[in-house]
Amino acid sequence: MNKVYLVGLPGAGKTHCGRWLAEKLGWKFEDLDHAIEKSMKQYVSSIFDAHGEEVFRQIEEEELKKTAKLSNTVISTGGGTAAFGGNMEWMQRHGLTVYINTPLERIAGRILQNAQKRPMFSGMNEPEILVKLYDISEKRGEFYSRARLIWNKEVPSDGLYVAVNQLISLYSARF
Repeated sequence: MNKVYLVGLPGAGKTHCGRWLAEKLGWKFEDLDHAIEKSMKQYVSSIFDAHGEEVFRQIEEEELKKTAKLSNTVISTGGGTAAFGGNMEWMQRHGLTVYINTPLERIAGRILQNAQKRPMFSGMNEPEILVKLYDISEKRGEFYSRARLIWNKEVPSDGLYVAVNQLISLYSARF
């Protein structure tokens, strides 16, 4: 097993944890949203606005499947990646899945500080963001919870590194 896929809500810290974990493992880091933007030559929000969610999810799935060629890579997925199509099952077959399960209140604070980066929360105050996050969590939580490892902390630590490293070794020995 030579890939780790990070899943979780928007603003959960997947990119931050992914960069940190890749550095600790001595691996590369890939952000799926950035890969989509590079491939499409436009921002994710622009793709949503111009083509709608269905087209975006098709593009996202195509970019996700391209990660099959990668090795020794930590991949941060978009907040909805795990919940659409068979993406979660595909990630389970191609790598170790880790759910970054950050408390909703912490995510809401992060989103509020950087609202311009998250158009789906544009113009919302903190209570409204919390309500939306709760709704998203209710819809996607069953997919996130299928991850092989659930990280219930706001930030990465050596505990995350040790757990991931042990699971990589365990799964590598089985395949």
